Amino acid sequence: MIEDMAVTSWVVLVYHVDQDAHAAHFPDFDRAEDFANDVRVASNLCVSEPMPVVAENDLRVPSV
Repeated sequence: MIEDMAVTSWVVLVYHVDQDAHAAHFPDFDRAEDFANDVRVASNLCVSEPMPVVAENDLRVPSV
């Protein structure tokens, strides 16, 4: 199903117990992966793998 949808960007989730969470967005997978790996090396934060963001056309029109 996700294979049928166009990936519009990539997101990497970063979490720290005292500072909460952050979602960093990137235009392509390579930049997202580089960011995730760099943050893992440079810190002790919890960092996700890059995840795709897909556009979904779910426009709901109110009944007239």
